[in-house]
Amino acid sequence: DLWKYVGSKQWGPRWDTLLSLAVEFEGRWKSQAGGIPTACRPEEVGQWMKEHRKPVDKGLKPEFGQRMLRWWRTIGPTSRRELPGGSPVTWMDWDNIRRSGTNGVMMLVRATAWW
Repeated sequence: DLWKYVGSKQWGPRWDTLLSLAVEFEGRWKSQAGGIPTACRPEEVGQWMKEHRKPVDKGLKPEFGQRMLRWWRTIGPTSRRELPGGSPVTWMDWDNIRRSGTNGVMMLVRATAWW
């Protein structure tokens, strides 16, 4: 179960806040169909989907984290890509990742938990 898995990670208040916001997001955006963009997606995420979502959090390649960051920067708002530290300074268009369900934001949350 996804929530049991990501909830088992004891990474402190920021992780807990992320999970709370993900739950809120899923509740509000159930009507948004489709998955998030796959450009620059780490190969492990694609493989996980092909293998019908079998556990993957062990044996990841050391560069997985860098590929996650590259994917995140690729799918996020273009105005955010060049900001120092990736901190937002204005309203930004998040339509690329405003997707609910297992192929949406929750896929990002799970892949982050592997990292």
